Amino acid sequence: MALGFYINIPVSILAVVLISAFVEDPPWIRDAKPGRIDTVGLGFMTIGLATLQIMLDKGQEVDWFGTSGCDGWR
Repeated sequence: MALGFYINIPVSILAVVLISAFVEDPPWIRDAKPGRIDTVGLGFMTIGLATLQIMLDKGQEVDWFGTSGCDGWR
């Protein structure tokens, strides 16, 4: 078991304590009302990220640099 990983726990706790003690939101953020969610932009972002993920997953299986469309990149 990698016990060296656990060094991150006290460092993270210290970071959370120091950030909560010294970092404050500016007044215009504290007093702001919650905004509306951009559903169209969220939808397009979801489609784009899903397409990217599929391309990265499937590209290796179908040899993405072996196609004739990528010949100019070599």
